[in-house]
Amino acid sequence: MKTIGSIVFLSVLLAFCTELGSASFPGINHPGGCPYDNVRCIQSYPPMCSGDVECAPNAKCCYSKCKMQCVAAIFD
Repeated sequence: MKTIGSIVFLSVLLAFCTELGSASFPGINHPGGCPYDNVRCIQSYPPMCSGDVECAPNAKCCYSKCKMQCVAAIFD
């Protein structure tokens, strides 16, 4: 019976950690937008960032030149 309880506990813990890891952090998005990217990609490359929090204050994490990377934010 302890084994079933342990499996249930670990399953719930795994589900919680997965949700927590995919959550966006409110208030950490930098102002501005991503520049238009007109590069045609044959494949995508590994990301250099996963959110604005990893970029400089004047930059955003955007899909640019076939990968997610920090680029200068644009303001309209």
